[in-house]
Amino acid sequence: MNTKLPKVLMSFKRNGNLLETISGNVSTNLYPLTIYPTPPVMKAVMDAKRTDYLDAKLAQKQGGTLATALKNDLQAELEEMVYLLALYVQMNCGGLVANVLAAGFEVVSERTSPYPLPRPESFVLDNTMVGNIVLKTSAIKGARCYKAEYALVSADGTVGEWHDGGFHTKSRDIAVDGLVSGALYVLRIQAVGGSTGESEWSNVVSGRCM
Repeated sequence: MNTKLPKVLMSFKRNGNLLETISGNVSTNLYPLTIYPTPPVMKAVMDAKRTDYLDAKLAQKQGGTLATALKNDLQAELEEMVYLLALYVQMNCGGLVANVLAAGFEVVSERTSPYPLPRPESFVLDNTMVGNIVLKTSAIKGARCYKAEYALVSADGTVGEWHDGGFHTKSRDIAVDGLVSGALYVLRIQAVGGSTGESEWSNVVSGRCM
């Protein structure tokens, strides 16, 4: 048996779009596999929570602060379930990447860039939608993904606390969701990877969520 366990990619954490995709893949692929006989979360439980989350995510686009809070709470609960399953798969995959992939997860690449990554420079706001702001930047060679952060700007122009906007694999489709319609935000991104683990933060851009 391979004693070096593959690391499951946890990019679904605080990323609603990836969480939706990964939870669906895991629900379909993990439970029929005999190599994972005792998952810590039952399929029916996760499927029910996923359905509640998807319904809340849809309702949040037409709702206000309470709808956003409900969506965020359900996202955190579903994320915890998927995280527990990810750890379970990592510990019971027999050291085989193929067994991780078969369960619906992805693995962390061991390849790293031998140099620090540059900060994203051509970083712009691409679009705004209800509860959502989409950003884009030019792809950075060697970047595994891109991390976003956002902060609320108050009526008097004060910038609030920075919040995690998730990890994103596509440089030209960095969708930050869970935002309040009508509110003004500042946003920034950094490239993840390279010899230092992450680049410096980009300049900030501002945008008002629809």
